[in-house]
Amino acid sequence: MRYPGLFKIAIFLLLTNNLSAQKIVKVRGVKGEYQLAPKSEISPKAAYDKAVNDAKLNVLRKAGIAEHISSSDVLTKQQQGSDLKQIFTSISAVEISGAILNDTILPGPSPYIDKFGNTVYTVIIDAEVIKYETQPDRTFEFEVEGLREAYEDGDMLRFSFLPKTQGYLKIFNFNDADNYLIYPYYDKQYPYINDKTDKLFIANEKVNFPINDLIGNPNTKETGYMLETDKENSEESLVFVFTKENIQFTGTPTLNNIKTWIYKITPDKRKVEYYYYRLHNKNKKQG
Repeated sequence: MRYPGLFKIAIFLLLTNNLSAQKIVKVRGVKGEYQLAPKSEISPKAAYDKAVNDAKLNVLRKAGIAEHISSSDVLTKQQQGSDLKQIFTSISAVEISGAILNDTILPGPSPYIDKFGNTVYTVIIDAEVIKYETQPDRTFEFEVEGLREAYEDGDMLRFSFLPKTQGYLKIFNFNDADNYLIYPYYDKQYPYINDKTDKLFIANEKVNFPINDLIGNPNTKETGYMLETDKENSEESLVFVFTKENIQFTGTPTLNNIKTWIYKITPDKRKVEYYYYRLHNKNKKQG
């Protein structure tokens, strides 16, 4: 197994639970643009991404929910392999009252050189935007302890979870190659290590993870989530989703599927936090 990390960023994703009770706005043909100056250190790919981010900002503005957004750099990058901190440090301002649920990047004009010598990248987006009707519950909180900023390949990941009020928990792992649900853990081949899917966490009762003490290193009998990477250095992240109702996650744990699942939970019924760490393998040298 490969698991996650530190540098806590508490982000209330202003999302939605019941789509039928929330307003969904469809916007079409929204343009985004970025001007890449001559001799800029920004790559063409990064310039294109910035044009996409600008288009997403314009989508939110057109939907009437982005009055507090001022920088395209806060928007989520969708690509796998992009920097995890950029992925999860998306639209983090709690004043924002909506989010992009789905978007499609349409074929746009080819980059061109303007009269100042800048290369102009332009994209066109169609999107669906959720407009939220509820606000986060500031009393719905939790604490996570025991995570480190860095681990070595083969280390065991352990941590504690302390909810301030009762609720249900899902924990996802993200890295450059894989995304998966680590709690509640499920393995069809080894059901005896599976977690309960309906555990209610009680207010102010600390729980140590992994809950199932059979999860660990079979050779050393040490309990924990075994960390592994085939890279010299790997950025990892844990995403904690704490909800007032037991909302199951089903389907393939892709980045977009997980985000969409979160987006369908109203902001008053969930709290999301991210933790990052770096995983090092001293036996792997980048070449």
